[in-house]
Amino acid sequence: MKKNLNRPSLSSDTPLSWSDALLAHPFTQWASDNGKILLYSFLGLIILVFILFQFIWRHHAVSEADFVRAEKEFSLFTSSKDISDPAAEVEALKNLHAIMAAHPELYPKYEGLIAETLLLRGKNEEASLYATSAIKRTAYENDPFYTSYAQATLLLANEKYEEGLKAALNLRNRMLEQAQAFKDTPEKLQYGTFLYALNLLRIAMLQQQLSLFTDELATWKEWEELTLKSHEGTLPFYLKGQLFLSFNNLLSEGKASLADYIEARKKLITK
Repeated sequence: MKKNLNRPSLSSDTPLSWSDALLAHPFTQWASDNGKILLYSFLGLIILVFILFQFIWRHHAVSEADFVRAEKEFSLFTSSKDISDPAAEVEALKNLHAIMAAHPELYPKYEGLIAETLLLRGKNEEASLYATSAIKRTAYENDPFYTSYAQATLLLANEKYEEGLKAALNLRNRMLEQAQAFKDTPEKLQYGTFLYALNLLRIAMLQQQLSLFTDELATWKEWEELTLKSHEGTLPFYLKGQLFLSFNNLLSEGKASLADYIEARKKLITK
């Protein structure tokens, strides 16, 4: 049976302690109510930075007219939700797909972006088609750890949380094993601090989603230890401290931060 970790209700006449104020803070409430969003752990950032934008778009293979048309159709596709016009979305995607079919070299530029947009709109099946195609196309050029992260993201998009957690834990173990193997030649590592941090955050959020609260607590403690070592300059050689420190600013709303959210989760789990 899942442990009930609902936020305590507070009377408006009762002064808030620091801990209760933290639990009532908009960021903490948003994170608790929208854990599914955090489960994706910045899918768009991973797809865009680590997989898709490492491939150079070859301008010489696409005519000026097709370039303009593709940009226009993609813009229409991404803006169609804002103007509440589903027909415009379908038509723009159809036109963009036709242009990409005529110029396959455009797939690296748009395929992942289309997948990301569809995922954010809840169209997981359609998104999986584009994302899977992008992953297969880049598998031999892309580092295996980033490919594994992207594949696990598709599991989460289809709400396969148990499988997603297993994949995330496996990815962390593989990264640690490679770090041990390459401790004398760190330049050969096939992943960076950013991927390790995102995957660790994903593990914690999945453990929260699956009510594995003891495991979640251990993961948050690992995060805090790495953050402390970042301040001290004593992180393991395969991680860079500045990235861990930047997460408190990246995931913040008002005066709350990721560190505040972790503290709130720890209090809820151990009370």
